[in-house]
Amino acid sequence: MRISISLAALVAVLLVPAAGAPPVKITVPAGYKVSTFATGLQHPTAMAWGPDGRLYVTEDTGLVVVARPGRKPLTVAAGLRTPLGLAWRGQELYVSEQGRLGRYTLAGTKLTARKILVRGLPFGLHQQDTVAVGPDDRLYLGSGSTCDACRDKNPRSAAVLSLKPDGTDVRVVARGLRNPFGLAFRTGTDKLYASVNGQDELGTKAKPEPAEMVVRVQKGGFYGWPRCWPSYAKKTLAGRCRGVTPPVAYLEPHSSADGLAFWRGDLFVALWGQYLSNAHGRKLVRIHLGPPKRVTTFARGFDHPLALVVDKGGALLVADWGRGVIYRISAAGASAVGSVADSGATVAAPCRSSNFSVDPTGPISEPTGQHTLTFTLRNHGTACSLFGYPRVAFFDRTGKLPFGIWHGGDQVVTPRRPARLVIRPGRAAYVALNKYRCDLGNVRAARTVRLGFPRTVRQSFAITVRPRGWIQYCGRDDPGSGITVSPFEPSLRAAMRHW
Repeated sequence: MRISISLAALVAVLLVPAAGAPPVKITVPAGYKVSTFATGLQHPTAMAWGPDGRLYVTEDTGLVVVARPGRKPLTVAAGLRTPLGLAWRGQELYVSEQGRLGRYTLAGTKLTARKILVRGLPFGLHQQDTVAVGPDDRLYLGSGSTCDACRDKNPRSAAVLSLKPDGTDVRVVARGLRNPFGLAFRTGTDKLYASVNGQDELGTKAKPEPAEMVVRVQKGGFYGWPRCWPSYAKKTLAGRCRGVTPPVAYLEPHSSADGLAFWRGDLFVALWGQYLSNAHGRKLVRIHLGPPKRVTTFARGFDHPLALVVDKGGALLVADWGRGVIYRISAAGASAVGSVADSGATVAAPCRSSNFSVDPTGPISEPTGQHTLTFTLRNHGTACSLFGYPRVAFFDRTGKLPFGIWHGGDQVVTPRRPARLVIRPGRAAYVALNKYRCDLGNVRAARTVRLGFPRTVRQSFAITVRPRGWIQYCGRDDPGSGITVSPFEPSLRAAMRHW
């Protein structure tokens, strides 16, 4: 976002209409409809659904609030330094601010135990932006440049950073990104995308340059700033571009490409626009990543759209920074969320990995003399349906272990009848893993357990368990080794009946 910190107060006076201003017309394609989700916010910058089912929003006035349809926002945290990003990991809320990254813990309905995890990050013309939780259970943070086009000496500037959830092991993942504001993982994958704001002083009014861009963030990637930039006119890189990774999309110059969200199979980008001009941005664009790749305008009529998130009903929420309004865009005539019929026909929406957290229910138990570990799948999104059996793979610190789940051999998935159930927000389903005849003289820790679902027309995704999920590992030479996996069950007691 092209927000110069020194101008933020002036812009607030010049551009923001009074709270509760009458709704304006948002133009969307045929087949979609727009409604107002919440009003009364002050410069909303980021949104994320909490484990309690509430929508949390940062405001650049220094607040974290809960947006409530038909009611005033509820303040749950204050005193932050221009917060621009937030992300949930279980009960923990991560918030990015100027020069630092902090964490809160949700206790009931309150945010408690605030802790600054990382300090001293560089900021100036830009600052720290979106924070996202990756499928590897690391945090990813956009860190903007301190200047427009200079040699920024701090390697943590103009970069995407990665760190552990406790704030340690901060790494530079990708560099040469002038202001990587938006971050989003493509649904069900480890592919990370970023929206990037380009330089201010290139091109002319008649022929504006450079393009804003969206990049696929690759480990060790260099994206050009300040010596190479994306040309909007030529749709190619310009300048000194040897070794530069090209973008996946070229967007309108000076449009301030900011919030990102994957929705309905495509990537959506909020173009915040310019302070005192309507010439660029102030709209939502849709990027079809292909093949073939294409960029189209999806929605117009915003003041300054900034944050995007998908809601519990599968609609796209757009936070308008200028109006303090969250708009809801949904497919017209979309079916309501319901339940799964006995026949297996689904009325509920399919589950998505982003809706879930997965955690061990308790320590390893031995209900039958074997080692059993139960995992809880908690739904933080819309009501959705689960089908079939999970697939499991084990990982340690060096990568995938030589011990997997296959149909046949020692490692088997018990061929039980697939479970079908609807899991609603706040509810849980359970999967139990059973380790048979484990040789405790050769114990290894599985760092990650991935639960996948059979690929059907309904759904297919994977979930990563937190690194604290441990299970006994017996080694490849143990002929009695075996793992069985229960179907999904609506209760822990039902899951444990299989053992």
